[in-house]
Amino acid sequence: MSSATRSKVLACFRKLHQTSERVFKEDLITAQAARDKINSEFRKHKDITDEAKIEELLKVGFEAEQALRETIIQAKLTDHGSYELKITPDTKLEDNFLFKPGSEIPVGRKKKTKCDDPSS
Repeated sequence: MSSATRSKVLACFRKLHQTSERVFKEDLITAQAARDKINSEFRKHKDITDEAKIEELLKVGFEAEQALRETIIQAKLTDHGSYELKITPDTKLEDNFLFKPGSEIPVGRKKKTKCDDPSS
């Protein structure tokens, strides 16, 4: 492995650990699970020497880091029974639509009740 590739691998490893530590800051169990998963994935692929395969794995690693950074939101139960969300500046917020704009909502059939039964 070239020194440039080695530097990229170490940068990806560090970035994944830093991001998971920041994202799961107050959730020690999940933070430990994330650390273990990152370490096991890097250990599993430590003997790969093919530069193309390493680049492919680096792409997956950096995409995983981005997904952690942009999509994970911590929720903490408050004393009032509601949840407090910890949204970071990196969190990717999008508009949520309950229904597709312009779509028709089908009208369901009315269920028969005993009062509607003509035989009674």
